[in-house]
Amino acid sequence: MQHSLVRNESVQRGTDGFPLELYHVDAQDPRFQMAYHWHMEVEIIRILSGSFRLTWNQQEYPLQAGNMVFLNSGALHGGIPSPDCVYECIVFDRSLLPKKDLAGYKELQQLLDGEQMAVPVCRTDAPLLWDRLEALFSHSTRATPGSRLIVQGLLTECFGHLLNSDACTPVSGSPGRLNRKTEQMKRVLARIERDYAEPLTLNDLASEAGMSPKYFCHFFQQLTRRTPIDYLNGYRIEQACCMLQTGEGSVTDIAFRCGFNDLSYFIRIFRKYKGVSPGKYEKMRRVGDAE
Repeated sequence: MQHSLVRNESVQRGTDGFPLELYHVDAQDPRFQMAYHWHMEVEIIRILSGSFRLTWNQQEYPLQAGNMVFLNSGALHGGIPSPDCVYECIVFDRSLLPKKDLAGYKELQQLLDGEQMAVPVCRTDAPLLWDRLEALFSHSTRATPGSRLIVQGLLTECFGHLLNSDACTPVSGSPGRLNRKTEQMKRVLARIERDYAEPLTLNDLASEAGMSPKYFCHFFQQLTRRTPIDYLNGYRIEQACCMLQTGEGSVTDIAFRCGFNDLSYFIRIFRKYKGVSPGKYEKMRRVGDAE
């Protein structure tokens, strides 16, 4: 399934009756690099091979093959995978988890709301949790009614084991300050998503956050480990890859539709992020789709 994580997701996950989606992502995916984004659903990421540098809650977590991590609802997060990385994400609505009349609800909600964080886990640290997580990913690929019931039970088990482990810690820092920074960043990301095809400048993005350009650069890099312009160009290249993959125009047309007013500059930036020219990328994707 094609990866479709975006800056502020409001897409349908699974079905109304079973709001859960599993994404399998490798280097061939146009959105291989996980751009900084958020969604109200809960997410579990597991690294199958290679490494993945996750940025979450203003901290960086180097993940390796065999790591899994739980991300709370509304969390701002993103990541940079190694070239050989393959990872999977389960994204699901909180309605699949226990309701308030069940034991453990208060502690679960603290975790889902981000009052506590669950640090990345591995098999040796939490073997019971790991076993349930592997079963969860396995059953999430199946669409039978029985598997869906099993998935809901496994979700409850996973969070139970998580709360019983040493992986959960209270969030450090001032909640008010963290929330304010989160809202400022969300406004900037929404502006990029909305206007990436326009000639956005550093001043435009800084104004969206209500900061001076100098302070905004520091603020943005602190949260994402990337400069604002690097992030903007990366987002534009993601959109270009999606258009090239679906044949939505010529390379020149796509360059202009993605905010580049100079074709040679577009090709240079595309090669920087993807390692090949736009034309070669398009041919590679066509061959891959045909196979």
